[in-house]
Amino acid sequence: AKDDLSLQGPQGGETSETFENVRRLRLGEIDPDPETKPARPDPVDMDEDEKEMLSEARARLANTQGKKAKRKARERQLEEAKRLASLQKHRELKAAGIDIRKKKKLKHLDYNADIPFEKKPLPGFFNTADELQNKGINYSESGIKLQDIEPKKRWQLEEEAIRKQQEKKDKQKKSGDSKNDDAVVFVKSKLDGLAIQKEQEDRLRSRPKLVLPQPQVSDNELQTIARIAQRGDQAQEFVASSESGSDALLTDYSSFTRQNITARTSQTPASSDSIMTEAINLIGLTTQQTPLLGEENTPFHTGSGTGFDGITPLSKVVQTPNPLLTPFRGGDGSKDYSLSQSSVASRTPFRDFLGLNTPSVDAESGDGFQKPSSLQKNAKAKLTEKLANLPKPKNQFEIVLPQDDTETSEESFNSKSRVEDEQEDMEVVEKRRAEKIAQEEKVRLEIRSTPVKKDLPRPLSVNIDLLSSQDQDIPKELKYAMDLIDQEIGILVKNDAENYPYFSSNASSKVSERFNNDSALLEKFSIIELESARALINEEFESIKQEFPRDKYNNVVYPLIFEDQNENNHLWVPSINGFVDPVNNSDKKLVVEGFKSSFAKLRSSMTKEAMRATKMEKKQAVMLGGYMERSKTLLSKIDETFNKLQESKLQLSSFQFLKSLEQSAIPQRISRLQAEVDSLSTTESELQQKYQKLVSNS
Repeated sequence: AKDDLSLQGPQGGETSETFENVRRLRLGEIDPDPETKPARPDPVDMDEDEKEMLSEARARLANTQGKKAKRKARERQLEEAKRLASLQKHRELKAAGIDIRKKKKLKHLDYNADIPFEKKPLPGFFNTADELQNKGINYSESGIKLQDIEPKKRWQLEEEAIRKQQEKKDKQKKSGDSKNDDAVVFVKSKLDGLAIQKEQEDRLRSRPKLVLPQPQVSDNELQTIARIAQRGDQAQEFVASSESGSDALLTDYSSFTRQNITARTSQTPASSDSIMTEAINLIGLTTQQTPLLGEENTPFHTGSGTGFDGITPLSKVVQTPNPLLTPFRGGDGSKDYSLSQSSVASRTPFRDFLGLNTPSVDAESGDGFQKPSSLQKNAKAKLTEKLANLPKPKNQFEIVLPQDDTETSEESFNSKSRVEDEQEDMEVVEKRRAEKIAQEEKVRLEIRSTPVKKDLPRPLSVNIDLLSSQDQDIPKELKYAMDLIDQEIGILVKNDAENYPYFSSNASSKVSERFNNDSALLEKFSIIELESARALINEEFESIKQEFPRDKYNNVVYPLIFEDQNENNHLWVPSINGFVDPVNNSDKKLVVEGFKSSFAKLRSSMTKEAMRATKMEKKQAVMLGGYMERSKTLLSKIDETFNKLQESKLQLSSFQFLKSLEQSAIPQRISRLQAEVDSLSTTESELQQKYQKLVSNS
């Protein structure tokens, strides 16, 4: 308050802090409540000294700021003045009773005055006939989804970028590998197809078997019925072959047809859905108007199973009538032998030609069944009529030679096989074709060379002259055999480089142009021949091992075979751009140069490998640094836990020892305490008796 430039000095009655000092604003802030700001002193009431003091203070304050700060201060003062002027104007208009609404701010909605998402209907009349139909909403027509409208999150964008980058890498890798490994991809696809097929077969095999109910008629009963039918047929044949009139006593029920009766299934009575009826009634109850309006009441479906009879609606169970329990009974339970259209169609037809099961009819009734005597007469009349209609015997015979059975059998066999081929399932044919292709592919993969099978590095070309031995001491026959082997090796290498390139398809095309189709000279062998050749080579190798045992010639033979022949046979000399033999070459300078070049190559490869190992070590340290720290902390925790475990075991053993001691001492303590209790009880009883005597004496 000492440096305050207001009209009030440090002394006086109003020396306490004002309200403005209490809620002083920071630099650049706007007063949120300017209405509560204390009034400024009016310059009209000021003296000249006070005005000069204020102007001097403003000038000093303005000189402490730059041009931009002055401009900002002027803009703030102007905005403050405008705001105060508009506020004063609104206050005066409001006091005068004039209400001026503020302008609606853009991108803002007054929920007290407006309705969100309001869509006012257009004026006029519309045809509402289409609205009565429930068209529903077809979500498939609108291709816009919520995820397309909403902005994606940051993590979604990052995941999408990572996914696109991975897809790009996979595409590049696939485009590079597809040219190299077409055969491998083809084989893998076939093997994957076989694996999927095997998985499907295992799944089908693991399904539970279909469990059907027990048949109502067993196999023994079916065999018994078949025997009875065969016996009846045999009896019919025997009677038909005999010349007696016994066929009148037997009738053939097998050819019985109901010509005048149309077999049909009896119509099931129409059933009503009680749940749907209750739902319709409930909708009618909830949507009906109040009866005070006097309109027509909502019609309800009344009937069996509706209403409030129970907590659940009733339902009828439609049952098929059992014809075995009441075969020949009508609706009233009486027997009815009138074979009507409706009754016969739903039960087994009544077949009784001989009248054995027909009840007797009074002789007085005109419409009755025939007696046995009349039946016999009719049978005899029919028999004589049939015998009269028999044709007269003739003594004319015709001999017909049988056809060749072999031709007919072959034709029938061919036709049967053709029909079987035509009726064979397409799935079986496709399966057989796939198995055949897989078998052929397996054979093709098996006859490849060993470097291709093991995916070893392979040269793009080979110089057979370098493979051939230059030693003149070798016999002619052995040298010829070695040349044949070298030539075959060269053909194999060319074939592998052309058909199974190790690097890329471009290299394979160049190799094929360089070889001029020399791979066609490669002779194809079967798997059996290749296995026999491998067996011969293994047998020869075993014989060589027996001739040169390792324990005997360990320091002589094996170094000569492996080190001399493989490492020191040829050296690359850069000056002559070729190989030299360090053993048989007389020029020592070339040999020294070859060893120097090989040493330089080995040294450079060692340096590269060391740098690569260092990079990998750093990379692994970055990747696994957290795991290493975590492992250290876990090891320390494991040590602490182990120490606690040891202490706990020690405490457990100590407490177990104490328990054993306590258990051994408990019986002694109990016996001692029991003895004390017994002595106290005896003493108490004696004292009670003594007290009783004293009481009685007194």
